[in-house]
Amino acid sequence: MAGLIERLNLAPCRLVGTSLGAFAAQELALARPEFVSQAVLMATRGRTDTLRAALARAEIDLLDVGIRLPDRYAAVLHALISLSPRTLNDDDAAMADWIDVFELTNAAGPGQRAQMEVSTLDDRLAAYRDIRVRCQVIACADDLVTPPHLGREVADAIPGVGYELIAGCGHYGYLEDPAMVNKAIVEFLTTEAH
Repeated sequence: MAGLIERLNLAPCRLVGTSLGAFAAQELALARPEFVSQAVLMATRGRTDTLRAALARAEIDLLDVGIRLPDRYAAVLHALISLSPRTLNDDDAAMADWIDVFELTNAAGPGQRAQMEVSTLDDRLAAYRDIRVRCQVIACADDLVTPPHLGREVADAIPGVGYELIAGCGHYGYLEDPAMVNKAIVEFLTTEAH
């Protein structure tokens, strides 16, 4: 990300990241603050708790022994883990669309394993106390992948950071309720610092 910003001469720029993208944005804000004017960190965390570490290690174990879940099964599992109960209990046609999307985008490989490795990150919260870039953390109330309390920890660690909780959404809150998430992003990016 730093190389791209530097190559395109974009610094300082606004960053909006979700999940792994939020982790990358907060690490860039820490390491190269001159590249970042503002950062929105959605579905983020500064440490891996026991359950998410166990899930990442279990998924890495499956990949390492060559086990690949059938695409349809993996899609259903992905939906159960990533979507809110509101979305899961939506009309049948909408749920069928979600499962189809997850099935079509189920890509295993070295990139997926690398992301799982990053998912077991050490506790970075103390380091984030040194971030001076203006940030906003957005969490989704029903996120099982990156629960809101982990995002709250990031907001509490970075001085002066705001925190917004979006109700009725899981890990893909920006897809489940794009109007609400976009409103939160735009309000932060267009409001002057106090």
